[in-house]
Amino acid sequence: MARDKDELEARVRAQFPLVFSLKDPVDNEAYAVRRNALVDYATAVSVPPLSVETVRYQTMLLTSALVFVSFGLLDVASFKLADATIALDWKAFLLFGMFVFGVGAIFSFKAWVDYDRAGFSRTKNDTAILEVRNLIAVAQISERVEQYYREQMDRAITDAYRVYNEKIMASVDGAPLTTPDIQFITIDVTEIRKLPEMAGVIDAQEAWLAEIRADIAADLRRLVDKADEALHADRLEKEKAGAPYLAPRRARRVIKTAYEETLHPWVEMRSALSSKGLRAAFDRGDQQFIYNRLEELNDLLKKVLRIRRWTFRLEVILPLLFALGAIAAVGWQVGHHGLPKPSLPAKNPSGPASQDEAPAKAGTVQRL
Repeated sequence: MARDKDELEARVRAQFPLVFSLKDPVDNEAYAVRRNALVDYATAVSVPPLSVETVRYQTMLLTSALVFVSFGLLDVASFKLADATIALDWKAFLLFGMFVFGVGAIFSFKAWVDYDRAGFSRTKNDTAILEVRNLIAVAQISERVEQYYREQMDRAITDAYRVYNEKIMASVDGAPLTTPDIQFITIDVTEIRKLPEMAGVIDAQEAWLAEIRADIAADLRRLVDKADEALHADRLEKEKAGAPYLAPRRARRVIKTAYEETLHPWVEMRSALSSKGLRAAFDRGDQQFIYNRLEELNDLLKKVLRIRRWTFRLEVILPLLFALGAIAAVGWQVGHHGLPKPSLPAKNPSGPASQDEAPAKAGTVQRL
């Protein structure tokens, strides 16, 4: 009794749901859980890592650098502190510059400690990234495994059809057709079996393929038995007639009938599923679903890296550059124009004009 093509087709489609787009490569619920964990991880690692004490040193660095560059570039020769007027000579500028540099060094060290400490939390939560990547990687491998075992089934059908071709050509004394044996999809079954998620999948596919090969071999055996019997009968009739080219060739009809009852449903099923497989691949964009998931993951990780990079630049690099720029600007100003000189009140040769002018002689240094 011939096998039913539709039953064979349903059997194969049920075995390879990813190839024929019967289900998504990535389980949406599992992906959502792992993606939410990844978002939580991204939120945690993108928080500015500077502690309150480090931020205090950052504020001190920016304030002192601003005051220092203001004194240098605005030619402030002195300033009043309480009741005393302090003149800014080279010693004062040197001391102020060393203070800014020292604050910057302390701030750099504390920022390094804070970022190093933040690395602990990133290492602790790195499993969120690994779990999402592993989920997508397993989906890619699963689809590749299904494609591989489907091709193994097709090769078994092709090998059986090659035997039929040999028999049918022998019935007309012709040479059998030769076709190259090409394998398009290869996988390392041993390595994939080592993955915990794939060991059961490989075992199930191997068992299914062995069952399919056994069914094809059984149908092929029936075909070969009938073909050999018909070819033998034809040969005896030719020998009896003594004129081979005039002898009837009933073996061809017998072999074709046996083929229709045995291998034909397998070949028809393979042709039908090849068209449906191609249509399914075009409909889903040939792994576009997985690529979209990967792209979403990569975008999220890129955002995390971008936030961390710009946070480090704004919190650490920019204050340090401003402090170093202030020191360099004041050094250039002093080196090219000298220290700002205090302006003294002009002497009145006729003496003080009034009592209000008398304190000006004895007054402290002031910037006019």
